[in-house]
Amino acid sequence: GENAGIAFQIKDDILDGEVQSLDQAEAKALKYAVVAKKSISKITKDPKMEKLLNKMVDFLIERTK
Repeated sequence: GENAGIAFQIKDDILDGEVQSLDQAEAKALKYAVVAKKSISKITKDPKMEKLLNKMVDFLIERTK
């Protein structure tokens, strides 16, 4: 959860125009998202929950608002 939260905050800062380097911020957000996704299988063994959590992490990175 912590890595997904950090990825969310970085994306939020990007959307708010609060970053100096967009490329660096995007790369950093993606790094945290990858770590978050790797952790999901350790959190749950329920395939539906795993799919939902993966979609949530994708949304955090791909959102435009």
